[in-house]
Amino acid sequence: MDPEVLQNVANAVMVMQDPSAPAETKHEAFEYFNAFKDQAQDAPAYGLYMASIQEQSMIADHNDLIRHFGLQLLEHCVQHRWDSYAQEQKEEMKQALLHNLIMRGTFPLLQERPFIMEKIASLVSEVAIREWPQRWPDFLDILLEIAANSSTQTYIVLTCLKTFTETIFQFSDALTNQRRNDLVRSHLRLMLVVALVASFNNLPTAEEHQEQLQTLFGAILQEWLNLEHIVSSPEQLVEYGGLNQPMVDNQNNRTMMMTILGSLATALSNTKPRPAPYAKATPNGNGGCDSGGIGSAFPSQALCELALPLVLSLVRTLHTLETQACTALSGELRVLLGLRRSDMLLHLPNVVDESARQMDPHLLWVDRSQLWLASLRTNVYTILQSCAKHGILYYEGVLPMFADTVMTGLDEMSSHNWKAFFRHVVAPFEQYIPRSPPALDAATAVLGQLYASAAAFLERALPPIEAADQAAANGNAREAPQATMASSFLTAEQREIVDDALRSTAADAVLVHFHQMLSDHCQPAADKGKDEIFVSPLATYFLFSDATALAIIRITQVALTRGSGSLAKRAASCVSRIVRTTAGNDVYRGVVQQQLLPATLKAMFHHGQHQEYLTDFVNLLMRCIDVLQPEDIPDAFGSIPNLDVEAIQRYYSEVQSGHLKSVKSKRNQLKKLFQSCIGLHVSQWASDRVKVLNLPEKLFLSSKQRRSTQDSDDVTVLPDFFDA
Repeated sequence: MDPEVLQNVANAVMVMQDPSAPAETKHEAFEYFNAFKDQAQDAPAYGLYMASIQEQSMIADHNDLIRHFGLQLLEHCVQHRWDSYAQEQKEEMKQALLHNLIMRGTFPLLQERPFIMEKIASLVSEVAIREWPQRWPDFLDILLEIAANSSTQTYIVLTCLKTFTETIFQFSDALTNQRRNDLVRSHLRLMLVVALVASFNNLPTAEEHQEQLQTLFGAILQEWLNLEHIVSSPEQLVEYGGLNQPMVDNQNNRTMMMTILGSLATALSNTKPRPAPYAKATPNGNGGCDSGGIGSAFPSQALCELALPLVLSLVRTLHTLETQACTALSGELRVLLGLRRSDMLLHLPNVVDESARQMDPHLLWVDRSQLWLASLRTNVYTILQSCAKHGILYYEGVLPMFADTVMTGLDEMSSHNWKAFFRHVVAPFEQYIPRSPPALDAATAVLGQLYASAAAFLERALPPIEAADQAAANGNAREAPQATMASSFLTAEQREIVDDALRSTAADAVLVHFHQMLSDHCQPAADKGKDEIFVSPLATYFLFSDATALAIIRITQVALTRGSGSLAKRAASCVSRIVRTTAGNDVYRGVVQQQLLPATLKAMFHHGQHQEYLTDFVNLLMRCIDVLQPEDIPDAFGSIPNLDVEAIQRYYSEVQSGHLKSVKSKRNQLKKLFQSCIGLHVSQWASDRVKVLNLPEKLFLSSKQRRSTQDSDDVTVLPDFFDA
């Protein structure tokens, strides 16, 4: 690099920007600078030197104006001469841009000029458009590393990715359609995620720094807010995504919405709490915060609050689409609300013929549309989960709106969507619920509504076992789900298998949550007897609150009486903890006698033939009997045929008097007392009905074992040998 040339270029820049310079002098300086840009082979090196901060610069007055023109020189080289450079020179320029210019060539955030940072970001974006991802695969990794260094680097990375995204979607006509598609397909969503998460997690404590960085979030958030009219209407959402026009794939619209929504979801779920003194509240020792959430302030909280109204609108729209009253998707288009073909195949026990995996263009369009709707649902549920973690859902003004929104369409929601809704919305809402009134009272009322909806779903998803048994006895198979465009490749039996699997997994998700909740909040006391249990105040509140207690009992009762053996086993474990927790309470004594005992006996009848289930049912039966009073025994068991009520009363007296203490002894005695209530194994059902026809007697009649005549005489000495 020639110092004289460098100074001449810098002088030309200063003359062009000097308002007092003569017009002729300005024109000469302009011509010199343009000629240098177009002709100098080492123009990028000069531009990089001018744009960077130099401790001992070769330029007399190396000011921000010189730096900005250095960036302009680099941008000109990238835009007009990039293809003429060898790949080795391109690699050197990329490394110099990221490491020399961004990492070491900028001032701290408060000292750096915004137009410098924006120009650097624009320059990096120009290079990325031409190189990423094929010839710059580690671009995102390097950006993430740079963003974690300081606020200046975070600001530049954010601006770079924002500019890059705008170029792809809106402003650049220079990109060919093929190149634009390559960039969109190459993890564009990940770019915004990297930017948001890196910036959130590296915000400095100074509020003025935070405000500067927050201005960048506004641009991304504004894109989301601009979709208000779309996410608030089922008809608008269907039209925006091209769902009402088969074979018309509005991929740009779908990608734009998923980019914004996915970025918000991932950024909100991955941000770290801010350290003290920004904590909102101290956890109260009961696994949560008095006002809801985890008791810490998040730098993403403002973004969460701004995005939430539109997220709730989209949740309402997605729930409404599933209702029969909604006409936005009608006729065969309602298949778009169902499960994708690939997900159906996962639930089949046997390998499906390869032809079932083949899809024509129309089925491919259906599959992509189903994936888009499912992804929208996943992301909005993830954002709601983050809002619960931040404590925002429990705000006085937000809670009623949340309840009204999420309850929409729950009574018509499909099994696979119910599973996602319960795991990602209901369970986190309970996990981060406020731990003290008045916030706890209001939130528990909403939780009770959600639990009641879960109970109603289980009643729909799990038909009475007697009905299925009766149909099987009569030789009538249960009506298989109706074939749709997406499931027409399955037989009626396969559709029934898929439908059963979806309902079972959704019901299991509900029971898993309750089992985990009761395990967390109702644990054996470490310093007391083996049968003593510690119950957290939150569990006590849920089990004795009218809003939640009835729904919890209803859920476990349905699972016991209608569920499969594994589901009933899990429900028995939940009910056992509930009975232990509420022992001695007169209200629950009636619940045990009138609801839980009959449900337990019904589970024993349907699934007790399996030893792995029977043990849990008998343990539950034992705990239920323990909480009864002597006068309750005849009322509880007197109407059940083939039961010796007097023997049960003797068992009860022995337990209460302390003569019968061993759990194993009590369990064995109960198995004998309730033998008539335990279902028979299939082999026992068949043993009295087997008829052997036209077979020789020696095949099925037992005979005494006789010594073979082929045995040698030496064998006859063995008995005498062992007797000796």
